[in-house]
Amino acid sequence: SGAGSNIGVNGWTEHQTGEGRIFYFNHSNGQATWDKPEVLKSPNELKNTTVWREYKIWDGREFFYNTETKVSCWRMPPELAKLRGQQDDEDEENEDEEDKTVPPTMGERRGAFRALLRERGVPSSATFAETMAQLRQDPRTAELDEFTQRECFFEHLTWMAKKEKQGVIQRKKEACEQFFRQMEKWKDLREDATYEEAAQRYQHEPYWNVLTDSERDSLFQWFMEERREDFRDERKKKRRGDCEKMRKILETHKQIDPCTSWELAQEILATESVFHTADRADVMKVWREFAKEAERMPMRSRKRFREERRVRDGFRQLLDENKHAIGSHTAWGDFEAQVADDPRYKAARTNPGSTPRQLFEDAVVKLTEEAAPPPPPPAPGAGG
Repeated sequence: SGAGSNIGVNGWTEHQTGEGRIFYFNHSNGQATWDKPEVLKSPNELKNTTVWREYKIWDGREFFYNTETKVSCWRMPPELAKLRGQQDDEDEENEDEEDKTVPPTMGERRGAFRALLRERGVPSSATFAETMAQLRQDPRTAELDEFTQRECFFEHLTWMAKKEKQGVIQRKKEACEQFFRQMEKWKDLREDATYEEAAQRYQHEPYWNVLTDSERDSLFQWFMEERREDFRDERKKKRRGDCEKMRKILETHKQIDPCTSWELAQEILATESVFHTADRADVMKVWREFAKEAERMPMRSRKRFREERRVRDGFRQLLDENKHAIGSHTAWGDFEAQVADDPRYKAARTNPGSTPRQLFEDAVVKLTEEAAPPPPPPAPGAGG
């Protein structure tokens, strides 16, 4: 940008931007300003007491700017023309000026060329030679020399690269959000689930390939870490529920009391599903708490529990002695008639807990299972 005719007045010089706008620079103090310094103003400019300011564009034409309304115009405002005593002459000159076609400024021509590049979707990877070969016939390219074209072209590449990068970032952000939403919908997600399982589950989703394998793995690990607390809460909740179920079974089971041995209790509890699914340490903890009831019982109560168990064991022994007479079709009434005089049966009739009939039915089931025939041997020659 060149300097004007008033170069050197108090250190001020006039310059022009690439967009064609005039500015002023003071070499003495390094100050730059858009407003024309007082020492460079003409007598008419110094007389200006209105809100209008006068500026020049790249081709030397003047325009006027209202500092209050922020409006610009080519024609000299009436109040400024009146102040200069040029009302009539200015009206005639400005009418002629308005009839002329205003040539585009350098900034407008550069902007039109950059708009052309955007319209054609020139990517950040394009070359200048290839691009100009495609755009040569467009009149907007003829408005600039090659040097300015190259400037605008590389400005466009910089802008396009930034836009493409922003597009990639936005697509990755949306892919991350979709991945998290999918993970939240994974109903049977386990605490020990792996990234490989997630990949098998979601690899065909549209967002999957937007992210790199490393990015997906990191997101999966981050999501699982966020869920650790939920998994711990769920695990604690399940363990509390299992403990409550175990306590209820122990407290209500007719064949178990605080004086029952742990070996016998395990055999009885084997039919309860919670006994197998609950945490083993929790099962033992519940049992120890239940068994401690025996220690808190008065000696008389403990003796009573032991006596009741002895009576039940006595009746089980009676059943075992007569197992040859018990089958799947044996009726309780028939068996009861056979053992009615046995003291062990009489003691069991008045014993709390399981009744003789219940103990009999349990024995029938057990004996029936034991009497089931073994599987036949393989046919001759089969299996090698």
